[in-house]
Amino acid sequence: MDNLLTAAFAQLRRPVVWVLGGMAAVGGELLGAFLPAPPTADSLAFDPNNLQEELLVQTQQFFLFIAQTERVIGYLLAAVVALLILWLLSAFAHGGLIAAVGLGQEGVGPNLRTAAGWLWRVLLLDTVLLFPPFLVALFMLLTASWGAISLATEEVGVTADDLLRTITLTLAGVTLLACCLVPVGLFIALLRQLALRAATLGQMDTRASIRWAWQALRHHLGLILLAVFVLWVVGLGIGVLATPLNALETAVPPLAIPIFALRWSVAAGVAGFGSAVWTLLYQHLAPKTD
Repeated sequence: MDNLLTAAFAQLRRPVVWVLGGMAAVGGELLGAFLPAPPTADSLAFDPNNLQEELLVQTQQFFLFIAQTERVIGYLLAAVVALLILWLLSAFAHGGLIAAVGLGQEGVGPNLRTAAGWLWRVLLLDTVLLFPPFLVALFMLLTASWGAISLATEEVGVTADDLLRTITLTLAGVTLLACCLVPVGLFIALLRQLALRAATLGQMDTRASIRWAWQALRHHLGLILLAVFVLWVVGLGIGVLATPLNALETAVPPLAIPIFALRWSVAAGVAGFGSAVWTLLYQHLAPKTD
């Protein structure tokens, strides 16, 4: 593992890894830039004397908005289009990173051309691994929320106690769903990282790449989890160091653009290092896994 991490860090000396890492990180940074800020204490303050009434009004307004089908569909379609664009960009960038590390190619253009040749493999693999769990999670979430939406859209006869009880049950269902999805999501993420490299560098079809990734997880789980732990520690450390920057960005708005650029640069390095770890790990495991 020491040699693998040393080799992965050495990849950060190559400008192409930073450029492609920046492309791979663009999705998360853009989403972080345009998502609404977390609510402040003032925005969450309620009058203690009218807590139930305010809870009823605020929650009804939220679910009434959700119940406005045409507006919600419009927002969802826009979100889907944006996510598809980011998905394609991410597929290109990650394919380019795999080519840069796995094949030792220099230059952004040659690596992106290689990634373009792998694009259908990557998209098909992502569709097979990610789309079914997404549909299941969406169905379960909508089912859990349906009672609250129906109750909130009632014009008469709804009390704050009724709404609070329904919301509590809804949150319990969503929490249970999240608890089930966390281990499933981790397993799929590990399977995807390995299968992605088997499909591209190993030139395997979708089924064969998933089967190879499963065998690698079965026989080398300890080494794979160690790599995951290292990447988690790196991400956690950078997150802790970035906390003052987030506070500074909020306190001094003119610094928002420079801080965004700095975060993007750091995210590019993290993406490049993470991709290098997985690619080098695949090359280490490929001769040992049938």
